[in-house]
Amino acid sequence: MSAVTNIFEMCVLFSVVVAASHPRCGTNDFCRAGEFCDTQAEAGASKVGHCSDCYKAKDNSSNLFCASDALPMKCDFLDKSLLTVTPSHLIILIFIGMVLAMEIYVDMHEAIDEKYEFKQVAKHTKGIRYKMLNIYVWWCTRVRTFVIPVQTMGATAALLLNESLSVQNIVLNGAGVGFILRVDDLLGEMMPFSVRYWANEIARYKETVPKTEHRCLVFQACFLWILFITMIVMTEPIMKVWGDETAHGGMPCSDIVNVCRDYPFFMGLVLAYFVSVAKYMRNMYSLKSLAWELSLVTMLGHTFYRTLKFAWTKHMYLQSFSCVLRG
Repeated sequence: MSAVTNIFEMCVLFSVVVAASHPRCGTNDFCRAGEFCDTQAEAGASKVGHCSDCYKAKDNSSNLFCASDALPMKCDFLDKSLLTVTPSHLIILIFIGMVLAMEIYVDMHEAIDEKYEFKQVAKHTKGIRYKMLNIYVWWCTRVRTFVIPVQTMGATAALLLNESLSVQNIVLNGAGVGFILRVDDLLGEMMPFSVRYWANEIARYKETVPKTEHRCLVFQACFLWILFITMIVMTEPIMKVWGDETAHGGMPCSDIVNVCRDYPFFMGLVLAYFVSVAKYMRNMYSLKSLAWELSLVTMLGHTFYRTLKFAWTKHMYLQSFSCVLRG
């Protein structure tokens, strides 16, 4: 059940990032400050598009609408949101980020506990069955410790950046995304009694997490907390590195999906590398195991990123193909 809930959580979090980063629109009035309704953003789209920064405006009606663009070389809606931010807002933002990081820490700790429980339960298992179970546990552990945490922070940041940084926005969206991490526990409570009894029996094999493992989890939680804060307060500087500004002099505003999807995903990969090397330095990994770990984590991250990105954009290719057939 763990693998199913992990995939479900990733899809939900990725959907939140994409939906919040690409506001759908019918007219220019639907869009945020400094943006227009780009109906050409998707091949063949004639009625519904998504909001894009005014530097992409090409047709006459959009150019006329964008004539009032107050900050043509910046993200108007982000600057407008930051104008209303006070020290009280920052304190609340830091606190919510801390609470979210602690929620993630608990979920990561549960994943590590399950890894050690598996070692105790399956130590008498031999052959291909053990290898398959070992791969399954490795996959679930890495997803819950390196993929879902950064996607959680990215989804929360996408929701906050999509609107003004009001107290209600910070508190409600921060708490709402954190609730997604509790889905597996809630589903576990709904399982038949026999399944819950079996799970409780396995829980008896729970061991104390080694000191190095615990320190890595604390470091990861602090890292994710800082990542969350930087995505909110340094959005435009991050866009200049991870956004679409290279072809436009490095100044205009790009879609925040670059900040909330690509940037945290890369930082999660860096975090996975750092934690793996730290465990090697503390003799938890051999050099061969470290090489395997880094290689497999890289392939896992690349596969997830490409699969999710394609799954949510494949309709663009299908739509473009249908236009070619009609054309």
